[in-house]
Amino acid sequence: MPINAERENPVRRARSETNDEGPDLVLEAVGGTTTLSLALEMVRPGGRVSAVGVDNAPSFPFPLASALVKDLTFRIGLANVHLYIDTVLALLASGRLQPEKIISHYLPLEEAPRGYELFDRKEALKVLLVVRG
Repeated sequence: MPINAERENPVRRARSETNDEGPDLVLEAVGGTTTLSLALEMVRPGGRVSAVGVDNAPSFPFPLASALVKDLTFRIGLANVHLYIDTVLALLASGRLQPEKIISHYLPLEEAPRGYELFDRKEALKVLLVVRG
């Protein structure tokens, strides 16, 4: 479920959607220490946090005691595209994955700089660049 943190409290929303338990899995795909901290706070006890967002911060203050008490599983790394591409494409083709829910703008490739500007001004959630052949 996409949550706009500027419009609502993400932890409160996630808990309201999960009978006050928190999500089983939180996927951090932004690549920032703020969103990673939020993911670790949001996930239910016994849950998993997977961080695939790319960040260049040299370190992160991992909440070891909290993660231990919550019995969390934490994974970080870049997605293994070659391993999962066929599965993901099949899920997309079947309609089980619906990425359009988080795409706020469709722009031609030539307007990529505008897409970055929209994102920087927080006027876009995700920008899909359309390549025309």
